[in-house]
Amino acid sequence: MAGAEPILVSAIVPVYNGAHCLPRCLESLRKQTHPRVEIIVVDDGSTDGTPNLVQAPIRLLSTGGRKGAGAARNVGAQAATGEVLFFTDSDVVAPPDWIEKALKARAEKGAPCGGGGYAGPVKEIFVQQFAHEELVWRRRHHRGYVETLVSNNLWCERELFLAKGGFPEAYQAASSEDMEFSWAVSRDHKLWWDPDNGVFHDFADTVQGYLKQQIRFAKDAVPMLLGNRALVGGRQTHHGKQLYVEIAFTGLGIVCFPLFLGVLAANLGFLAEISGKRGPNFAAKALGMAFLRNFSILWGVAVGFIEFFAKNGEKP
Repeated sequence: MAGAEPILVSAIVPVYNGAHCLPRCLESLRKQTHPRVEIIVVDDGSTDGTPNLVQAPIRLLSTGGRKGAGAARNVGAQAATGEVLFFTDSDVVAPPDWIEKALKARAEKGAPCGGGGYAGPVKEIFVQQFAHEELVWRRRHHRGYVETLVSNNLWCERELFLAKGGFPEAYQAASSEDMEFSWAVSRDHKLWWDPDNGVFHDFADTVQGYLKQQIRFAKDAVPMLLGNRALVGGRQTHHGKQLYVEIAFTGLGIVCFPLFLGVLAANLGFLAEISGKRGPNFAAKALGMAFLRNFSILWGVAVGFIEFFAKNGEKP
């Protein structure tokens, strides 16, 4: 007797001015080993000709303007016909068995929603290598049943996704919407994080670009965390406790210089790990990048608080 037909899944890719990277992402989705994949691209007001790169049978949708990554993903989810939705970004390259491995975990772990992290950077340059290695280290205990996921490697049963209302649409660029959505799902459903089913990510490829991204993430995290304060004490969130410790010591070090040693102490394990993997020169540069990242996050948090209270102070 023939086996049951594989389920149809939908891979949803929001994009804004992604002409430089979208073809690479779509090619990786076309090469998935799972045989039934509906690919949906949702353009969010691109001005670089991105929509012209999407050819049938890939479906092209539009938000109708600059609405943000969360809104674009929601447009794709509403139009999708797959039983399970797979979300990724235009600057991602998915391994061929990405969907197949996720569906296997769904069946074996009894989780209706899940995801994973990164398999590596797209470009083998220092800033991307650092971004990847520090996330891998920070999330080294983030595995199994968790409380939050990241949106460029996230899957969810369509029925559950729609019942939860999809991603928040307050963020114009991809930011904290994945944490808000997955935290809400984890209140009454299991989430599964597979550290061995990562995607390749085209991180910011300049130090300036990376630090600007950290400032934006931190700024957007302020209203998100103030609105979901239990998240700060979450035991299995993908931020990782080490980041909070480092930021605290960086802030204290500004007031009392010797306390900067707390940042060094918090990074000793990470530095030993990457020194063995990539050499002592890389580790020394990584420590400098960690300090720059922490200062950037502190700046973003300060701006986030100022904007939050200014906005709420305007309300009658």
